[in-house]
Amino acid sequence: MGSVQGTKRGIASGVRATIINTSIVASIPLVLAVMTTDIPYYRLINIIGNVNTLSNSQITTTDLAPLLMATTFQFPVVGGLNVNVSCEVSCRRMQLL
Repeated sequence: MGSVQGTKRGIASGVRATIINTSIVASIPLVLAVMTTDIPYYRLINIIGNVNTLSNSQITTTDLAPLLMATTFQFPVVGGLNVNVSCEVSCRRMQLL
């Protein structure tokens, strides 16, 4: 916020909050889409939480191995996206200076 004029800080704060909230909402389907490459969608929904089931234990030992495999696949993909965006932001800051 230090780079924004004092009269425009309210607008900048609102834009920043909107972008953060949009990215949070958009990340959930993105994570599910990437994880379904390793684990079937119907199993993933049962692991995350199916509102139609009444049991408290929704994850079984047979679902644990595919979930761990999908998770270990997910972390490098999301990490790569974060590194890419960080590099792009750094390059843009260098151009502004």
